[in-house]
Parts: sequence; C-alpha cells; structure tokens
Amino acid sequence: MNHYFDAMRLSFTFKGRSTRAQFWSFVLVVTLLLILTSVIDAAIDPTTQQPPVVTGLALLIHYVPMLSISVRRLHDTNRSGWWLLIGFVPLGLIVLLVFYCLPSNPASNRFNLTQKATA
Repeated sequence: MNHYFDAMRLSFTFKGRSTRAQFWSFVLVVTLLLILTSVIDAAIDPTTQQPPVVTGLALLIHYVPMLSISVRRLHDTNRSGWWLLIGFVPLGLIVLLVFYCLPSNPASNRFNLTQKATA
C-alpha cells in the first residue's frame, strides 16, 4: 500500500525511476479500486441508465499518476517515456506489458542513478 501512496505523491513527477514492485503494486491497487467503484456504481443505479460517476471519478483521479508511474517504469528499463505512444498501435500494449515486466536496469542510466543508490 506504501507504493500506492508514493505513486500518488509523485503524481506529477515524470523524472526518475520506479521499480517493478512499485509499478505493479500501484496497478493492483488501482484495479481493485476500479472494481470496487464499478460495484458501487451498479448499486447506485442497477438499470445502468446513468453514466458510472464514481468509476469515472476514480479514473480521473488516477489518470495522471498512472501516466507518471508508467513513464518512470520505462525509465527504469532505460527507455524514454515516449514509448508509451506505442500503445496506440496494434499490439503496442503487448510491447508495453513486456517492458513493464522487464527487470530494472542495474546500472545508472540517463534517467537517474540505480534504484539501490536512490533507496
């Protein structure tokens, strides 16, 4: 849960690096929150004639933090944040998923010192 709060605190920080644990912990918490908000939206209006307000608000709140932690995760694998744009082409999300699963670059790179040096 600490990784989630760290990511929220660093919402507008697109420099630096984030480890796999930080990234996937944040993704897990956001996914669980979105499932919970979907259930709440369904309970509020079971006929689903209204837009999912609670889920939409949760998505809005987590949009920039997800973007920034994704950029920092790419930096940790020694890739530019511009690689996020590959998600707009067919099969691009699979490429991003592979990048997100790669281990951290153990050496210092152009984005920051090693994770061990900054921890």
